[in-house]
Amino acid sequence: MPRDTTPKAISSKAERQALELLRARAAGIGEAAVLRHRVDELTAELTAVTDEYAAVLAKLRENGWSDAELKQLGLTEVTAGGQPAGRRRQTRVAAVPAPRDSEPTPSATPHLEQHPEHTALS
Repeated sequence: MPRDTTPKAISSKAERQALELLRARAAGIGEAAVLRHRVDELTAELTAVTDEYAAVLAKLRENGWSDAELKQLGLTEVTAGGQPAGRRRQTRVAAVPAPRDSEPTPSATPHLEQHPEHTALS
């Protein structure tokens, strides 16, 4: 069976292939959007609860409780990220992506030997 090599056929085939690639790439977008929305909602809720908690702690201090006493009871300040104040968040190490090709990339700065006018400061 002869292949259709008209410009329209070639264009249609290329568009179909591109759409298939886009569908494959977009497969997880919906789930990611739902989860991002949930993160935003929970972040807003955490902010509201943190503000309420800070107000209650302030009221306790007004009623005579010291920071040391509150700390002994586990009632410490909370930072914006929801962690107790003074406690550092554990950081994650980002994975370094592998190079796309095996050829070394040329240096962005030219060698000084190639440009002698930059080697002498006289």
